[in-house]
Amino acid sequence: LDERLMHLLALQEIDTQIHKLTEAAKAYPVRLKEIEVELAAYQAESDAKQEALDKTELERKNLEAQIQLQKDQVKKWEGRLSEIRTPREYAALSREIDIARKGMRNQEEEVLNLLEQAEALKNEIETIERESLQKEQGYEGERDELNGKVNSVESEQAKLQIGRASCRERV
Repeated sequence: LDERLMHLLALQEIDTQIHKLTEAAKAYPVRLKEIEVELAAYQAESDAKQEALDKTELERKNLEAQIQLQKDQVKKWEGRLSEIRTPREYAALSREIDIARKGMRNQEEEVLNLLEQAEALKNEIETIERESLQKEQGYEGERDELNGKVNSVESEQAKLQIGRASCRERV
């Protein structure tokens, strides 16, 4: 009876060790997931900034195309000025030219603002990517350590399961 009781206690001790290892191992995947989530957040922020940069660049190109069209129109109108005979037509066309030039100046200012925004976004993207790379490099060691711990726990559990099976047979 004493011998069976000793085997039962040994079995219980092995079960306790297995349980402790299992509980300890639960934290490792959670931490790995936290690392992945944090790195994914950096990537998402970088992607959002890149999308904003692309949108800004597209808007700038569209404005530049509009400015070029207006410049062409103004040149055409200026060419017609010398052909106009009546003062009213001349004044009306001159007004149109002035309005177009003011519009072009406003659009050129907007293009400059968009260039500044694009530069700021590029700097933000570089900063985010630099921080992300630093974090990823910092997490590399921790990730390797956690993976090593998971593997160690799994091998220890496998050994304990073998010992548990032999203890069960004795009980």
